[in-house]
Amino acid sequence: AFLTIFRSAAIAGVASAAAPPAALGFTPAQLDDLQRRLESVERSPGGAAGFAPLETFGPALVDALERLVVERNARLPENVWRQVLPAKSPTLAALEQLTSPDVHERRRAADRLAAAAREAPLRPLVVARLVELGVRETDGLVCRGLFEALAGDGGETAVALALAGLGHESPEVRRLACEHLGRHPDPRRAPLLVAALADPHVGVVLEAVRALGSSGLLADSAPIERLLTSRDPTMRLEAARTLYANRLPSGAAALERLAHDADPEVRRRAAAIVGETGDPQFLPTLIGLLADERLNVRKTAIDGLTALVGRDVSVRPDEPLPSVDERAARWRTWHAARTTDGAIR
Repeated sequence: AFLTIFRSAAIAGVASAAAPPAALGFTPAQLDDLQRRLESVERSPGGAAGFAPLETFGPALVDALERLVVERNARLPENVWRQVLPAKSPTLAALEQLTSPDVHERRRAADRLAAAAREAPLRPLVVARLVELGVRETDGLVCRGLFEALAGDGGETAVALALAGLGHESPEVRRLACEHLGRHPDPRRAPLLVAALADPHVGVVLEAVRALGSSGLLADSAPIERLLTSRDPTMRLEAARTLYANRLPSGAAALERLAHDADPEVRRRAAAIVGETGDPQFLPTLIGLLADERLNVRKTAIDGLTALVGRDVSVRPDEPLPSVDERAARWRTWHAARTTDGAIR
C-alpha cells in the first residue's frame, strides 16, 4: 500500500512538467485533432498503415505529442511509444529499451539516458515517459541510472520518481530518492523525508538527514536530535549539520560538542563543517582546535578558519609555506589582536 501511494503521486506529477514554448505554434484545434488521431492509432491493428494518421505532422510530431503529454496529461498509446517514437531520437529509442523484459537491456537503456542527460537536459516528453516507466521499475541498478538521468531536474515530473522511490523495496533506491529530494529541497516534501528517518537501513536515514539540511525544511528538531546520540559518527555529524542549517538552537551546540569529541576523526570533520558555515560564533572553537594533539585536526582547523574568515592570515606573500604549528601560532596571534568588539579583521 505504501508503494502504491507513492506511485500514484508520481504518475500524477507527470502532468506538471514545464511546458515547451508556445512558439511551436500548435493551435488548440490542431492538438484536439492529434488526440483524435491517437485514438484511431490505438485502435488500429498495427503496421505502417496504422500510423498514417500521424504522418501529416511530419518532423513536428514529437513536439506536438510533447504538448499533449505536458499540457493535457494525455496518454500516448503504447504502440506509438514503441513503434513510432524510437526512430525519432536516441533518447526516445532508449525509452523503448526500458520496456524490455531483459534487465540487462533496461540497465543499458538507463545508462544511455544518463549519458544523454549529461550532454543536455532531457526534454519533457522523455522525462514524462522515463518517470512513467521508472515508477514501475524493480531493479536497483536501472533505478540508479534513471535517477542519474534526472539528477539536475527539480521539476515536479522528475521529483515524482523520487516520491515513488521512497517506497521502493530496495534500500539503495530509497536512498537515491532521498538524495534527489535533498538536491531539490521543497518544504512540502519535508514530512516525507522525516518519515524516512524511521527506515531500517542506516544509509537511507543518513541520506534523509542530509536531504533535510536546507534552511526552512525542519520545524521540529526532535526527529533529528534523536540521532545526535547515534553510534555512527557520520550520523551524528550530519544530524548536527542539518540542525544548524535549519537554524535550530541545538545545531550549533551539537557542532561545538562534536568539535571536542573523544574521536579525533570526529573532531577533524566537525572542524571542516564549522568552517564551511562561515559563522563567526565558531571562531573560538576553531582557534581552540589549533592546540589539538592530532596534526590532521590542527591542519583542518586552519583550513576551517581560512574558510570562515575568507583569507588565510597564516600565510604571507613571497615566503615558503610555514609548518602547521607555525601557521597555528599565527592564527592565535591574529585572534588575540582582534578588535574588542569581536569583528573579524
